[in-house]
Amino acid sequence: MTTPNHGGRRPGSGRPALHPDGTVRTLSASVPRELVDMRDRLAQRWKCSRSAALTRVIREHKRR
Repeated sequence: MTTPNHGGRRPGSGRPALHPDGTVRTLSASVPRELVDMRDRLAQRWKCSRSAALTRVIREHKRR
């Protein structure tokens, strides 16, 4: 039997990473509704996604 010569991973194939930090991980957490509402308000104020707002809050807290 012959080996198929199509498909599989190839260098440079696939969709490029869209996030400026490269690979990102999905996070799922249960938090109080008031914190979710706070994150939503920050995202609106900063004109960014809710994920970007949460990332910014975590990074700013990390610098303390």
